[in-house]
Amino acid sequence: MTRTRSTSKWLWLAVLGAAGAAGCGGKKSGGAANAAGAPVASAGAAVDGGGAVAAGGGDAGGGAAASAGGDGAGTGTGAAPAAGTDDDDNLRMVTGAVEKKDTLSSVLTREGIDRQEQAAIVKAMTGVFDFRSVREGQTYALGYNPEGELERFEYVASLLVTYEVERGADGAFTARRNEKPVDTQIVEIGGPIDGTLYETIKKTGESTALVGTIVDVFAWDINFYTDQHPGDSYKVVIEKQSLDGKHINYGKLLAAEYSGKVGTYRAFYFQAEGAKKGSYYDDKGQNIVKSMLKTPLRFVRISSGFNPKRMHPILHITRGHMGTDFAAPVGTPVWSTADGTVSVKLPESQSRGKGNYIEIKHAGGLTSGYMHLSKFAKGLKLGQVVKQKQVIGYVGTTGLSTGPHLHFMLKENGSYVDPQKVKMRRDVPVPKGAQDAFKRAVADRMAAFQRIDSKAKAATAAAAAAPVQPAPGTPGAPGAPGPRMP
Repeated sequence: MTRTRSTSKWLWLAVLGAAGAAGCGGKKSGGAANAAGAPVASAGAAVDGGGAVAAGGGDAGGGAAASAGGDGAGTGTGAAPAAGTDDDDNLRMVTGAVEKKDTLSSVLTREGIDRQEQAAIVKAMTGVFDFRSVREGQTYALGYNPEGELERFEYVASLLVTYEVERGADGAFTARRNEKPVDTQIVEIGGPIDGTLYETIKKTGESTALVGTIVDVFAWDINFYTDQHPGDSYKVVIEKQSLDGKHINYGKLLAAEYSGKVGTYRAFYFQAEGAKKGSYYDDKGQNIVKSMLKTPLRFVRISSGFNPKRMHPILHITRGHMGTDFAAPVGTPVWSTADGTVSVKLPESQSRGKGNYIEIKHAGGLTSGYMHLSKFAKGLKLGQVVKQKQVIGYVGTTGLSTGPHLHFMLKENGSYVDPQKVKMRRDVPVPKGAQDAFKRAVADRMAAFQRIDSKAKAATAAAAAAPVQPAPGTPGAPGAPGPRMP
């Protein structure tokens, strides 16, 4: 923990950044590339004896389209005030940063903090600060009066959000949350795919966090390894947030389109008047959320398709390959393909070649299976109800496996079926009373898509009209020798 020691009590509040901590810093996966062309990372979590999750990561399910970033500005925290003196209050400021696995109990025990004052500070922050939001690297500052008594604690959660705890005249602590105002603009981004979606977005200068948002919203229809090809196109209309002129985060994805050999898919965010939340719909008002995901991983590549007469690579016998193998780095999060209940959870020692193995029962007589996991999601229990896109485990190579991958299988009424050919049920469509409003919203977004197309065509035409520079060393090229004089 980075710190400047000023008094034996200086660290008392350092751990408020780690109180009840559910933390950051997931374990990075291996070096394989994901479906959009980017590395894949997974997360794990540690729990201390008191039940507080340490700063170190946690499992999370996905939504229809996850927006990039976290509390205000994702994991970036900015710098805490430098150690020194606060002239306004005549306070001596001490700064530090939360370490991986820091928790309230571990730090307070280590530093011998007075439990009565400790409880008063935590009480002041309760309801203002989410103790589970602590991340390794977040910073804080402590202010001491000339008598060495703690008067102020500032916790920098992100570039945007800071929490302040101050001691009042009565000696009690009070807490408040401060958030810097951000500039939010709706931007239109898109064009042809050059290489992969990841590479294409990176070339535009946009944050590659946008890739995950696009892939998430089309997770029910598109496998972004097998289904994307150079020459395909994408379009997005999304909120983009900036602070002091610098991009810090993406907000809500308002509309998206992906078009290519896989077909043309569109998603429009719409929230009907009076509805508690919105959803994503196609241009006909049908919900894009389906009963099952097309793939149970966010970024994958299919290493072997469904083939009931496949030669088993280890046993060297003909054995039905009842499912699909998704090759991915060890540690890649595995999603539940649909809502359901965990019906089987077997460790490698009990699964007879399946490795760490999970089965989930779904509605309609469907059961999904997940083999060769490196580990199960923390806290996952037999009989537990899980949601679609909830992380249930992590890719591995346990059991009879030749390399890191997920073997995904699906049974319908007890018989194996091809997961890629199962007919899926959609979530509820746009309500009848909101269809006119939805059509108006779609018309606005389609106009934005046309503007994106026009800009892309203009850029292509400009590139084609630009003079071709001669190759280096040829006559006329910059730096090339001129004609020989007689």
